[in-house]
Amino acid sequence: TIQMALLAFRIKDVVATFYTHVGERLSVQAGINCGPAAGAVVGESRRFYCIYGDVLNTASRFCWGAKPGEVVCSELFTDWLPRHALGLIRLSPLPGVVFEGKKVEAFLLNPGPETNRHPLF
Repeated sequence: TIQMALLAFRIKDVVATFYTHVGERLSVQAGINCGPAAGAVVGESRRFYCIYGDVLNTASRFCWGAKPGEVVCSELFTDWLPRHALGLIRLSPLPGVVFEGKKVEAFLLNPGPETNRHPLF
């Protein structure tokens, strides 16, 4: 799980080094969740891989709700983080996140003071 957060930070940093043809800096936002999902190859003549599950829908909604440059995760994801990860990332609660009429606990992920020491960086 910590690798997913670190990967999101790294992707965000790399994308920020690119610019559009009119000079605007590119940015990404990410939504992270964890839990059961299923995947399958779909189609006969034009095959593609498709993944399904409520966990993916929630991550997608976090992504759509994030501002450019933000990484948003679920409370479930934070529960899976090992204790040693707290030096690598900082968690900030996002109050008032509502999906389909129900309140959802969401957190903003930011790099911690030890992130640059990790092998992914």
